[in-house]
Amino acid sequence: TFKIEAVGESFYANGRHQCKVQISVLKQAFENGDYVKKPLTESEISSIKVAKFSADTNYDSLGMPTEWTTTDVRDTKYNLGTMSDTRSASVSRRFLEESGVMFDAFPDAKALSLSADVKDDNNNVPEVFERYVSGSLTGTEKLMAKMILENETDQTLTTNMSVGENVYDSSINLTAIPPFSISSSSLDETIQTEQHQVYDEYKPDITQEINVYFWTLPNNLKIVERTGSQDSFY
Repeated sequence: TFKIEAVGESFYANGRHQCKVQISVLKQAFENGDYVKKPLTESEISSIKVAKFSADTNYDSLGMPTEWTTTDVRDTKYNLGTMSDTRSASVSRRFLEESGVMFDAFPDAKALSLSADVKDDNNNVPEVFERYVSGSLTGTEKLMAKMILENETDQTLTTNMSVGENVYDSSINLTAIPPFSISSSSLDETIQTEQHQVYDEYKPDITQEINVYFWTLPNNLKIVERTGSQDSFY
């Protein structure tokens, strides 16, 4: 088994926001008349990457789209998902961040499932690895997974190839969208009355009122980092 699946479908093209991808790998060896699950080596695990969809089988030439990157490191400073995800989802709550702001949100309801031919016994359950895609250039790209299987030739495998009876044919489409922006008109206004004094000894009555106005980000967004002057955020 060698399969790639996307947890989300889009991310912000700001070079920091990530989209999570899961790659399932099941390696087996034929021993004593049966196929037995074998754990991947550290080298094999580190070779598991996301790459631009291609029919190429040269590992080193399989790169990412222009200004897109892939890593196995989750940047916990920025959570996953986009603003459109939060409006369309309908199940358990989560937090997501983009460009230094945090959304109080809901995850995509689409569950990630293993391939239908995976059985319940552990011998047929693949190992699942998380990879993260980010980028600075907007657009939709078709992606696949690649890895190096350690054997006599250290064979390059992709999720777009066939090896003997094994057919690997999974891919994903991810879309990098412009970073989310907030206009001043979308800020939430709150008015707090500090003083409301009526001087009824005067005719006509004189009222003195002191209000404090607060403007906050909509949709429970929060600033988590800023740079430059006090009025500059990212």
